[in-house]
Amino acid sequence: MAVFPSSNAHGMVWSCSKWTATLVLLFSASLAWAQPGGLGCLVDAGISPQEVCVDDHIFLGGNPTVPEALAGEVASIMWSVVTPGVEVEFSPSAFEANPQVYIDQVTTFEVTMTLNDGSTCSSQVTLMPIEQPTLDLPTSIVQCDGVLQVQFVNATPSNSVFIDYQVNWGDGTVETLDWAEGFSHAYDQAGSYSVGVIADLGLCSNSASVEVFVGSAPSSPNLVIDPTVCSSSSLELVWQGLSDYPLGTAWLLEVEGAPAFSGQVQPGTSDTLTWQFGSVTDCVDALSSVSFYAEALNTCSSPTEPSVGSAEVQVQLEPTADVSLVGDS
Repeated sequence: MAVFPSSNAHGMVWSCSKWTATLVLLFSASLAWAQPGGLGCLVDAGISPQEVCVDDHIFLGGNPTVPEALAGEVASIMWSVVTPGVEVEFSPSAFEANPQVYIDQVTTFEVTMTLNDGSTCSSQVTLMPIEQPTLDLPTSIVQCDGVLQVQFVNATPSNSVFIDYQVNWGDGTVETLDWAEGFSHAYDQAGSYSVGVIADLGLCSNSASVEVFVGSAPSSPNLVIDPTVCSSSSLELVWQGLSDYPLGTAWLLEVEGAPAFSGQVQPGTSDTLTWQFGSVTDCVDALSSVSFYAEALNTCSSPTEPSVGSAEVQVQLEPTADVSLVGDS
């Protein structure tokens, strides 16, 4: 592995081979042909203009800089700096097809190749150092039509094809994209998700998040409760379909106007809740009506009209009994 010192003031050392795959400037947008009367000369300085990480050492040239068909015809090749007043160190030298450089300002380079028959050609590339790749993503996406596929784009991406994107979709799915015109993912379950995106350009990195909700407003709560119960026993309440609400849906259950249970729908949320009375050993015939009120709300709900439901149960009460509420939210 070839190693040489950087030309920047920090004295950092980088491996020449480490960044070859991602930082060699490929596929020039403008290739220079030979002067009229030559054998036919073609040289590639690389994509131009191109944003590069300010902390990286960059390999100049295309892949390849010299076409394979001309490899045996090259008399000389030389790189130079076109931008006035800018000095750059080429490593190992300016007479290589793909020398490595460090820049901290916008710099234009030119490569000139001469063939054995004297014909020449040249090509230029402009490099623009940046501190981090641009991530111009929406801060939130809300889809209330029940469609679980979400799509978004990087509105103003950096001018570089060498950015890797790591996307954590918030549902356990993580993918790495070596080029991303847009981002797309289909969720298995409706709900709220926090999507994290990391963009890497060599040693330069940036991150952003997108809050996503896909699904619909919760349906009206349907409470299933035994019509009568002895106050010495536990009362089992079934909120039918609670676990099927979109993930992140907030829910609340009140007993006689007082909060008894609350939470957000998560994987593993149960439809069954248990309301337990205080310690009573004997039931008498005196009946008391106890009311239950349920409410569910998520991003797609109307802020003034949440989904609500209610139920009543006749409870046989011991006159001296204490009543308490217990349960997990």
